[in-house]
Amino acid sequence: MKALSACNPHYVRCIKPNDNKRAGDWNEARVRHQVQYLGLLENVRVRRAGFAYRAPFERFLNRYKKLSKNTWGIWGEWKGGAREGCETICRDLGLENGQYQMGKTKIFIRFPEALFHLEEMVERKDYECAMKIQGAWKKWQLAKHALEQRRRAAEVLRGNKERQRNSVNRNYTSDYMSYDCNFALQQIVQQNGHQESVIFADQVLKLNRRNRPERRDFIVTTQAFYIVARAQQNNEVYYKMTRRAALADISGLSLSPLQDNYLVMHMSREYDNLIENDKKSEIIAVLMEAYEGLTGRRLPVQFSDRITYKIKSGDTRELAFIRNESAQGQPILKKAGRQLKVEISSGLPKETDTTPQGMYLQASAKPRGGGAPRGGGAPRGGGAAPAQGGGAARGGGAGGPRGGGAGGAAPRGGGAPRGGGAAPAQGGGAARGGGAARGAQRGGPRGGAAPRGGRGGGAAGGAPARPQAKAMFDYEAQTADEITFREGDVMFIVRKDSEDWWEAEMNGKRGYIPANHVEEIK
Repeated sequence: MKALSACNPHYVRCIKPNDNKRAGDWNEARVRHQVQYLGLLENVRVRRAGFAYRAPFERFLNRYKKLSKNTWGIWGEWKGGAREGCETICRDLGLENGQYQMGKTKIFIRFPEALFHLEEMVERKDYECAMKIQGAWKKWQLAKHALEQRRRAAEVLRGNKERQRNSVNRNYTSDYMSYDCNFALQQIVQQNGHQESVIFADQVLKLNRRNRPERRDFIVTTQAFYIVARAQQNNEVYYKMTRRAALADISGLSLSPLQDNYLVMHMSREYDNLIENDKKSEIIAVLMEAYEGLTGRRLPVQFSDRITYKIKSGDTRELAFIRNESAQGQPILKKAGRQLKVEISSGLPKETDTTPQGMYLQASAKPRGGGAPRGGGAPRGGGAAPAQGGGAARGGGAGGPRGGGAGGAAPRGGGAPRGGGAAPAQGGGAARGGGAARGAQRGGPRGGAAPRGGRGGGAAGGAPARPQAKAMFDYEAQTADEITFREGDVMFIVRKDSEDWWEAEMNGKRGYIPANHVEEIK
């Protein structure tokens, strides 16, 4: 009896659903008889007549503190007493004094409806917080991806094309025509594609075979691009798809070296497309990224003041770009037979660096003799650029050819671009596909030697070799920031985040790998 008196007894009522000891067999009359015989209904009535819910102050506070801004918020959590915290929650939620009562160690709630209301508010609060977290994460991911696209476009255009002043610091938002709210366009993509995600949408000027501009909706998905025409009749807008072309069939892109907005998409199977859009740099970055993801190859981009393209009839046309300082604002178009002359004024110099702040852009200028890079210091973004003419590069970690170099790893989720090196240097410098120092580098040797040309597996310019790991088992990536590999594959170790996951690079792609699937090569 002393032992029982020292404990808090809990009475458990056992109900037999049937007399056959069989699962899923429910004898309602048998269960009703047991409930009446044990007096459970009377216990429920007594319980409901008093207080239906009772819980210690600490448990109630931990469960419902998120419902009050005075007990939980950005500033922190409730630090006072548990009893005062429960009173604050009930007062902020507007519970009347008759609905609850405070005991010595517990809070008592009289009506079950009040408890159900609290539980519904908790579920709603959890859902709203989860939506805010997901929204903030997705927004950060999209912003980071847009910065990487701007960096890639800057690598392609720098040194090859003059830039417009209003496009230097323009943000990439991918959707410029409210595609998410345009159900007619969504239906066209769904009917002609198969589970395709839209990655760019905007209106462009398409030049037909007579070099006449026509406004079209230009939509790029993960598999193809769409050109859609609009027509209005009886105050209703009708859409008609004029072309769908697979991204894998694009053989290259052509632009002029001037500041115009014309872009030619050459196709390997059918006719080419000539469009004009002020967001050409974003279109280039989107097409290059999607093309590389589908084919594993880099999309060729050419720059010339004379571009020949094929029209739908099989004939060819030519674009000729001429510098004319009197053509301010809009270019001057002059048709001469099969040739279209585009006269445009001068823009910003070709060497204008449009890399977003904090992103790395490898220098692609021609060698100018010995010494450090022009400007004496690291390029924007912090990574070390190859020295022009063979001198030492100042700044962060030293870049090197693929398989070499000692680029410091950026923090997970930081501004470092994943996958692919920087653009090749023109007339010297890093070789094509070279691993560039990424982001604001930490830990790379200062003053490393400039990378040499060619592909190499060892260290470049005396920099230490990058650590490698060999796959012991096959692994399929579960998320977009992971790497798929097969047994026997060799990859570079960028950073060991923890004992479970490492950041690695393989075949130009950077992502995370499970550490228990690989073995570090000593």
